[in-house]
Amino acid sequence: MSSPAIRVKAGETFEIPLEVTAGTGFRWEVVLQPGATHQVTLLEETRDVPTLTPGGRTIQRFRFRALTAGTLELTFRYRRAWGAADSGDQRVCAVQIDPAA
Repeated sequence: MSSPAIRVKAGETFEIPLEVTAGTGFRWEVVLQPGATHQVTLLEETRDVPTLTPGGRTIQRFRFRALTAGTLELTFRYRRAWGAADSGDQRVCAVQIDPAA
């Protein structure tokens, strides 16, 4: 499943929020394409305070800094740490980085 495209300028930060079911052991992880580390850097990964309801929803947030102009796709996998690397749901987010103003 693809997420909407993000458009930023080089030097700006942007955030990608993804929904997580609390208490299941599942979490999102970012999988960077080869060469993507020249275009973006992951600054922070956080989770909102989870609901007290078992199986409730919370948000896992990934904050990036755009480094150089270009386009890339950020792939996120929703899986348990002990599961197969290619298991679970996957989301792809297109990012367009424009030159700095």
